[in-house]
Amino acid sequence: MLTLKIRRRRGAAWSAVIVWATMFSVLDNLAHLHVEQENGQVWSPVAGVLDKPYRFRFVPETQPEKVYGHSAMLAFRLLPEEGLRWLIRWPDALKALSMFLAGYRAQSGVVGAIVLQAGEGSDKTPPVTPSALPEACPDSAFDDYATFLQQAPPPCEYVENIPDDLPSFMENVEGADLSSEPALCRFHPAGELFIDWLRQSIQQKKTIANEPDGHVYVIAGAVFLKTPSIFHRFMAEQREALRPLKIDNWRDVQRQFEKINLHRRQRGGANVYQCRNRESQKVYHGYLVPAKEIYGAATVPADTPLLEVSSLN
Repeated sequence: MLTLKIRRRRGAAWSAVIVWATMFSVLDNLAHLHVEQENGQVWSPVAGVLDKPYRFRFVPETQPEKVYGHSAMLAFRLLPEEGLRWLIRWPDALKALSMFLAGYRAQSGVVGAIVLQAGEGSDKTPPVTPSALPEACPDSAFDDYATFLQQAPPPCEYVENIPDDLPSFMENVEGADLSSEPALCRFHPAGELFIDWLRQSIQQKKTIANEPDGHVYVIAGAVFLKTPSIFHRFMAEQREALRPLKIDNWRDVQRQFEKINLHRRQRGGANVYQCRNRESQKVYHGYLVPAKEIYGAATVPADTPLLEVSSLN
């Protein structure tokens, strides 16, 4: 049985992982910026402080593995060396942070869920009346924060089991109710988890495109996601990751996926396309997503000969 002292130290490690993951998640945005100095030399955040005149432009990076790779490189450069050495004592916490930074957000368990929820809450409209800032931060504040980390509730032994202790914590977070979406919210946690899961499932060959009874097909350079079966499978495999978000219905995942706007829409605005199986004449409904959004730089399979797309009536 672990002593109270060890449990507190472990709780501090997991608290630090969540803080670091939340801070480093904004690094994804830097992958979309191209910065040139006055002398024409390209600047990267890895090079340090930008101390010369510069100009920049927004260049969208459509390959998610490049975005996550770029942000992971910056994160591990910014992560204090002493902090990393300290975190090595808690392999499960270090593994969760590494998976999150590498882009495996859905597999990072509670860490990914909390960061996504924090992002959703941060996009709410700020109060009209600004609060007064203190002249200085008292030294006692740092001592109080250290005490808070040491007394943090200890997580479970493994990453995948952490959500068992999460609901009570999440209920006490101000603004954590995901049932009412803020008007300006751009984050859709369940939809993001679904996309991450789909990309990784295909990359790891757990999901194979164009199988006769599959859920994913390639048609005219787009990925056809058969619904609702693809969402049923996601719910079955990622139920633990969804529990902190209080989502237990596949339709909620479907709605959040639609709000991400990765899929194509028909001219009339319909989200769903209809496909017919040339052999069995069965009719399927699903979403068409540009193949590069799912496969990134990987080779996209050839179009399936089984299905043909037809417009909805």
